[in-house]
Amino acid sequence: MNQRAILCEDFNDQSLIFDSTNRPTLQALASYARAAMKMGCRNPIWSKSAAQQLLVLTDAKKKEISDYLNLCAYWADNANYADKGVQEKGFLLKALDYYGLSVDKDLLETIDDETVVEIYSEDMLQLYRSFKMLDMTGYSLLDLSVFEWYVLWERPQLTIEQMQSEIAKVLESEIPFKTFNVAPHVLRETHDTGMTEPFIPRNALVNFQHIGYLKRTRPDAPRAFVCTAKGSIIAEGFAETKSLAFL
Repeated sequence: MNQRAILCEDFNDQSLIFDSTNRPTLQALASYARAAMKMGCRNPIWSKSAAQQLLVLTDAKKKEISDYLNLCAYWADNANYADKGVQEKGFLLKALDYYGLSVDKDLLETIDDETVVEIYSEDMLQLYRSFKMLDMTGYSLLDLSVFEWYVLWERPQLTIEQMQSEIAKVLESEIPFKTFNVAPHVLRETHDTGMTEPFIPRNALVNFQHIGYLKRTRPDAPRAFVCTAKGSIIAEGFAETKSLAFL
């Protein structure tokens, strides 16, 4: 069944989903999904709540999402994996080249295909996330595209404060490579996507690894930093979630 048919199943007014402003986003989503599958990801492509959220996004936001998904698909398809040896490294290097950024070679050497890699601008706009991050969530690809982070997850307040402190140090002193000194913690899913009854939240144990300021190789490049982590889903459902309250 094609993507159009799948998305139409649960909605009476198909014109709302498949009007001219939504079509580019869905096409970009399909390209991203194909790239994600090549990288071994098995997340759902869409959810009911994500499709409904797509209907209310501004045209500008839809374009922003489409551009990012198309870029990710392009980076994944054109990364030079053979030379770099690690898929996530090849993907990352393509993204860095696009943004005009360069990562410290020692930090790069710590990355393997089990590493979650993210790039953020100094105003905390996410510029990049590795496909490995998808292994840490049950959310669909469209959920991750149309909802803000704080809608989808929660983490302990102490963890957030530790993260903010570490990020501020790296940006202020432009530190290229250091240990990301944040305690291991549980990242909890909080958004009901409408795809299961009842809602089954997943909880991932996250262990941050390293963080570093990214050198700008072009005048128009953003001030940004990269951070890495290891993690995996350790519990599903509310009963198991309660047993993690001590973390």
